Amino acid sequence: MKAYQINCSNIPSKHNLHTKGERVDAEGNYSATWKTVSLGTATRVWAVSVPELKGKSGAYLEDMSMSCPQTEHARDPNAAEKLWSVSEKVYVEGLQK
Repeated sequence: MKAYQINCSNIPSKHNLHTKGERVDAEGNYSATWKTVSLGTATRVWAVSVPELKGKSGAYLEDMSMSCPQTEHARDPNAAEKLWSVSEKVYVEGLQK
């Protein structure tokens, strides 16, 4: 099983229209970066089809390449462990229903 952290950017939907496409760039500045559904999902398709990701489960992927998360929180190993624990719990609870 492969698991990746994927940033598919902002794809307009009823769930995120309140954000107005805001996103923080590498310098910490907000910028509008709406993508089409095709462009937003391209990284997911790329991730399951390229051989260069073999053995790199857990990598952070963005714009069809390996990248580094831009925020400090996204690089925090304690936050990652907490998210993993919560995700496992939610997954197991879902299986039991």
